[in-house]
Amino acid sequence: MNAARMQLSVRPLLDPKRTIDLHEVFVRAIERELEQRFSGNSVLNRLEAEAQLAALLRTHRDSDESSETRENRDDTYDK
Repeated sequence: MNAARMQLSVRPLLDPKRTIDLHEVFVRAIERELEQRFSGNSVLNRLEAEAQLAALLRTHRDSDESSETRENRDDTYDK
């Protein structure tokens, strides 16, 4: 799943040139919650965690794209 991995990173205010990749941190957090709540197979939990994070990021990306489209459309009508 890492081949199609979406980037999830932050730039610290104290060092804005530095990028911190948080993808693995979030995958492990989701994986840990799945393990605590449902037990199961650790490999399957890992795969589900990757898929759940990808779905969250896709939803966020899609909502950003649609809001940008709305903003561009709104700008057109203002002219």
